[in-house]
Amino acid sequence: MFKLLLIAFAVVVASQILLRLVRNIQSTISNAVETKTIHVRTPLGSLDLKPKQELHPILQQVPRYPGATRLASEAVEYEAEVRVLSREFQIFVATYWTSNPADAVWEFYRNALPGWQEKRKRGHGRFLVQETPEGTVTVRVYSNHSTDTQIEHRLMTKTLSNTAAAGSGGFSDCGRR
Repeated sequence: MFKLLLIAFAVVVASQILLRLVRNIQSTISNAVETKTIHVRTPLGSLDLKPKQELHPILQQVPRYPGATRLASEAVEYEAEVRVLSREFQIFVATYWTSNPADAVWEFYRNALPGWQEKRKRGHGRFLVQETPEGTVTVRVYSNHSTDTQIEHRLMTKTLSNTAAAGSGGFSDCGRR
């Protein structure tokens, strides 16, 4: 009986904490096509997402698959600033598509980025990853249940302050092509 009361008490406390967190979430969304931004604030942290008109200097160094294009409705790149508890970092993402098969696109990136670590996540595609002093650079290749292949170039910085110096560095085994 005591265990049952203890479990019930823990469930009530957890639900009250969760309810308090949910009530304190604040968000704003700007719907202008060119400047669509999202701001979310919670007691645990914040997320700011905004479009960018130019690629981050490190992402400029990642070769783009020949003929791959951005979607007409997408920004060149999206930047997310994330602050959770005591961690702060930024994520920069540029997404492209091609009608070529994912296997051909994957082989292009494997050859263009020798030395990058290969990873697979079931249902999420194939990844090439390289750690740099500025953060983690990732190329993701996946199909979206059609004949199109999606390509994502992503940089996740280690802290917000690293982004100022990010343009000064680079990474090995990768050149602009």
